[in-house]
Amino acid sequence: MKQAGMKITYAGVDITQWMYVQMVKRDVGTNHVNTMQKVGISDGQMLQYMSRDVKTIVVTGIIVNDDLVPLRRSLAAAIDTDEPQQLIFGDEPDKYYLAIVDSQPAFTEGFRSGTISISFVCPDGGIAHSVATKTFDNMPYKDTSNLLLEDPVGTQVATGDDWPITTIGHFNGKPGKQYTASVNLEQLDNTVSFQAWTGDANGVRQNLISTVAFSATGKATITFIAPENIDYSTILLQLACFNGNASGSYSWSETKVELGDKATPYKDVPVNFAIASHGFASNTDQFDAYPITVQLSEDLSGKTITTTVKVSVTNYQGKIDSSAGIDSYIDIKDAGSTGNWTGIINQIPITENGVYTSSPKTIVKNLLTGTTNQISLEMFNLNATIEVWIKVEIGTSASPWSPNPADPEYYTNTVTVHNGGTYPVEPVITATMHADNGMVGIVNDRPGILQFGTQEIDGFTTEESEVALDLAAVQGSHMDNQAATNNPYWGGDPSMPNEQIGNAIWTQDSYDGWKVEPNWPSITGTHLYWNGPSIKHDLAQTHNGDFKSNLTWDVMTRFQTGVAQVGALETTLESDGKPIFQMILKDNSALSDQLWWMCYYKDQLVVNEQLDRSIFTNDKFIQLELQKFGNSVVFRVSPWVGNQGRETTITRQFTFADAASVETKQFSAWFMRDKTWGESTMYLIASTVKWQNVSWYTDIKNRFSNGDVITIDVANTKTYFNGSEDRTLHTLGNQWDKFILPPGDTIIQLMPSSWAQPFECEVYLKEAWL
Repeated sequence: MKQAGMKITYAGVDITQWMYVQMVKRDVGTNHVNTMQKVGISDGQMLQYMSRDVKTIVVTGIIVNDDLVPLRRSLAAAIDTDEPQQLIFGDEPDKYYLAIVDSQPAFTEGFRSGTISISFVCPDGGIAHSVATKTFDNMPYKDTSNLLLEDPVGTQVATGDDWPITTIGHFNGKPGKQYTASVNLEQLDNTVSFQAWTGDANGVRQNLISTVAFSATGKATITFIAPENIDYSTILLQLACFNGNASGSYSWSETKVELGDKATPYKDVPVNFAIASHGFASNTDQFDAYPITVQLSEDLSGKTITTTVKVSVTNYQGKIDSSAGIDSYIDIKDAGSTGNWTGIINQIPITENGVYTSSPKTIVKNLLTGTTNQISLEMFNLNATIEVWIKVEIGTSASPWSPNPADPEYYTNTVTVHNGGTYPVEPVITATMHADNGMVGIVNDRPGILQFGTQEIDGFTTEESEVALDLAAVQGSHMDNQAATNNPYWGGDPSMPNEQIGNAIWTQDSYDGWKVEPNWPSITGTHLYWNGPSIKHDLAQTHNGDFKSNLTWDVMTRFQTGVAQVGALETTLESDGKPIFQMILKDNSALSDQLWWMCYYKDQLVVNEQLDRSIFTNDKFIQLELQKFGNSVVFRVSPWVGNQGRETTITRQFTFADAASVETKQFSAWFMRDKTWGESTMYLIASTVKWQNVSWYTDIKNRFSNGDVITIDVANTKTYFNGSEDRTLHTLGNQWDKFILPPGDTIIQLMPSSWAQPFECEVYLKEAWL
């Protein structure tokens, strides 16, 4: 077979620069060697097996040159290798043979010319391999960000003669992927060609991919595959009119591109009118912060829009101002650019770390008051770091969110691999972790399995206690005179307010140790009702940011009164200025030596008992205790004798419907004296609040961590961990031979540990032909 002038490349060098090819002998297919065996006296023989032997390819050509000596030396150097190299023929530039020169090339010299014959032997049987590598993955949303979405510019018109050509859009097509482009032709004078071209980095068209002619208005579509074997930066969509020398025009709108072979209705494709709508922000001190302002791609004034927001919250520290009664939220405002502070989403309440998605909200966009065209994100009373996505769409409905690489739904659990050749090939498989994982399992429908690692466990959970407050450890850091109370007025009369006034001090003696007590001399002037200093301390939240956990609370006090001495000691667990649990010791009688024990749940008095003064005497400590487990709440009071311990305990137990969900954030104590009678002696020796049964998750170091890459080389039965060969990953029992993929489709299922996030998987192969 004569191949006049065929280009032949070997080891990357064009050897036809030294020879004119006359003949290439490749034969058909591969070299079959059949092994037979005679069985008994039966006719013929039985086929034992077929194997492919080496294949020889012979290239014959003519060398013409005034000086054959240097030419001969150059050609000899180009084909002299000690291992097979790629041999590529000009009639199949997308395929190569792995070949090495066999024996010595025959070269017959004449005057100024010579005839040469080169024999190449293919050790692998003469399989033709694809130059290009095909990639298959489990990320169906991977390319959607590169597509043209709805064109927001409306109808466009082109006018001219001599083939007026207009670029109506461009996108970054992925080689080998199928796309369908569509455009609405609104008007045309002549036949219009809808074309797809490759383009360079400057947007200049290079090679025509596909073209379809249309002679009527309406929706025009073109389906094509992005080229694989040529270099380009973008794919251009163009309209061209067959005008000749006559002037003409055409108009169009609604340009878009979609993966696959179908063009969906125009409004089915979401449009995001926010430029750079993906942003990060942090807020630590502003009560009402606007850390992100987003520019819109066009003026939507007067248009009906539907907006959705997705927010990832991290580093959550709660409210900026814990005393404010307004909870934290995120909102989007149609604000500074319109002068009308309208929320264009439903506010998103923020209570902890996590991902929040707003419900879609439809409004009519306000008119711009100037040239700016913006919407603003609001972080209200929120101390946190956020990552936000904003989607603005024309109309009354919101399209579904497309997942991003941080979302588990971005990945599927299967990869469909298509071998378009005629010979089985060995793939290279990479698995990239996006979270901890113990096992990378890969199963195909042969069936065959490759498994690296084991199921493992991700971690374990234990329940422990955590200290929310140890009064002795924080001594002088209290807030003065801000305690929450259920007794703000004398006798409940608002015209007779009790007063938090003066200060409390820390003192020390050899018997009680450190204690906090009221500094009565710090109170001067006339005070008609209950009065005295208070202290207040914040509770530390649990390690996972909770103020609702089960808790125990112990208070050790001295409370000494007499017939002519009265007073009250209020101890309270509160939340943002409101009492939640309150335990009070009180002597309200100037006629007898009495002692009352009072307990509140929120504003409900649940215990009001007189204590036996013969047991609860002035020379004893008094311990107050509270336990909250779920909705069950237990109050206790006990007398203590020196360091001998508790003498007895009075217990009262209740069930409150909402106790399990109530927050407790501060501890306070109010030392109170009567308006006229002498002060009693009272002080706190200790107050300890502990969160109980707090769930602690202990993460176990797993085999694979976020960012780890496992590469599986089927051809060489090797595995690589983050680029280095790892023989510990090559477990016994892997069925490598069943991952030699035959022609057609192979479905590969991905199996991480049962608790793990999906991992990213890419399968690379080079097709081959007999």
